[in-house]
Amino acid sequence: MFVALACGPAGAYSGNPVDLVRAHVESTGHNDVGCCGSDGMDGPNRRCECGAVLGTEWSDCWTQSEFRFWPDAVIVRDAVTGRRDKP
Repeated sequence: MFVALACGPAGAYSGNPVDLVRAHVESTGHNDVGCCGSDGMDGPNRRCECGAVLGTEWSDCWTQSEFRFWPDAVIVRDAVTGRRDKP
């Protein structure tokens, strides 16, 4: 059973949905409801093109505009040095 977390798991990385590379991120096909975007109220709703669940997007007209990557789903690297960032 999945329990929806209002803000995502501890250590989640937050970003603007506009900044996502849409060619590689897609809807999970479930948990993705809203009237003109994704309301994020039903848990993780975005996955990588490979099928791995990445996190939750909030982008509906009545929600904040935010994407939270689950910390176990991504590796964050420094854009300049390429070194792995530790949360």
